[in-house]
Amino acid sequence: MVLRAWASTAIVALAMLGCGESDDAECEDTCAAFDACGFLPSLLGDQASCRLRCERASENVRSSVFACTDGQDVAIQCDANSSCPGIARCLGDVFGDLNVVGRSNVAMAPPEFCVSSEAKPEPREAPTQCKCADASEVCTDGQTLAADCKCEDEVSSLRCDLSKDCNVCEYFGVSEVEVGVHSDIDGVQTERMTCEEWLVRDIRFSDLSPSRLLPFVRLRGTSLDGSYCRMFYGTSLVELHAGQSRVAPVVRIVGNQPPGVTGPLCQGTIPLLGWPCEGFTSIDECRDGEDNDKDGRADDSDPACAER
Repeated sequence: MVLRAWASTAIVALAMLGCGESDDAECEDTCAAFDACGFLPSLLGDQASCRLRCERASENVRSSVFACTDGQDVAIQCDANSSCPGIARCLGDVFGDLNVVGRSNVAMAPPEFCVSSEAKPEPREAPTQCKCADASEVCTDGQTLAADCKCEDEVSSLRCDLSKDCNVCEYFGVSEVEVGVHSDIDGVQTERMTCEEWLVRDIRFSDLSPSRLLPFVRLRGTSLDGSYCRMFYGTSLVELHAGQSRVAPVVRIVGNQPPGVTGPLCQGTIPLLGWPCEGFTSIDECRDGEDNDKDGRADDSDPACAER
């Protein structure tokens, strides 16, 4: 009902354009916030009609919408402390439908497979709280997004494009793959498949709220170190606005060639780098007594939970 009341005002507003517009600074600021958060165009309107809909809405509708953005600083929308997810959820409550902020889609880029003969120190946390990638923070070729949210150079010993010569599923000992995106509004969405399916499937996630997305891949399998579950993340975040269809940054899968091993690659099974899985979806996984990442260790006995 509230959404109908907001949307129906657009017809009235357009009809009254010739009669003059009211100078409503609060509507202007509110729609500017919607635009900065990537919520336009949507059921809220576009850059032109949002303010008109706001100005002609009833006082009850306007006050409810204003409450969502009141005092919120969206100028730092790309920051980890962004107010945009909270605004989106508030609008979803006001209008009874989170779709009011718009819908978007993202396609997963094919993964890149690499091997390094130098083990890099593992970051303590996954980069889920990083700033969004603006012009100065986009990682270039030969760089990756580290846990401190900075682009860093890859080690010189990194060799990629293994998929041209290797059966990468066997080389890394992968038995199960979970591909997904982490949205700061919608949470985690995933698809699970075999490694062989992963290499040939066109993977897309639809009906997403406009937000920052972190693409990731969760791999389970067995290597020289035994059974494992490891997480790998995209080389940067995706800033997704309403109505957009975008391709996610590449997720680079890196294995660690054991020291002293010489000769051609693609022989045997090597361990993977990346991040541990336990506790990724929820810190509660580190308190439930279950081996959630199927690596033979649970809760405090799992290094992943100890890190968190």
